[in-house]
Amino acid sequence: MAMQRPIIMGVRGEAQRIVDEAGAGINITPDSGEELADAVERLADDPQLSERLGRQARDYVAEHFDRDRLAERFLDLLHEVLGWETLAPESTQATVQSEEGCETPPREIAPTSRG
Repeated sequence: MAMQRPIIMGVRGEAQRIVDEAGAGINITPDSGEELADAVERLADDPQLSERLGRQARDYVAEHFDRDRLAERFLDLLHEVLGWETLAPESTQATVQSEEGCETPPREIAPTSRG
């Protein structure tokens, strides 16, 4: 998806949900050689469709899988699950304290740009 190519998806589950949500590909029945051939032919015969699906794939990756955004979401999850206090974004040094009152020593934190 990050390479701006359309996807032909022959699996189910989370991967299928992401491709569907992105509007980035064609779903086929798993292990269906005939459907795979049809999907490849459809993309080869319709370059505009192929370009549109590829562009939508790239846009989805840029929006949902940006490193800074993923890191921020991971930290938010840690704060929620572990009960950590929120760190001020402009802070370069922080002490993390859990609900039980256990404290870790201050540590340097690289400032991040939040957009």
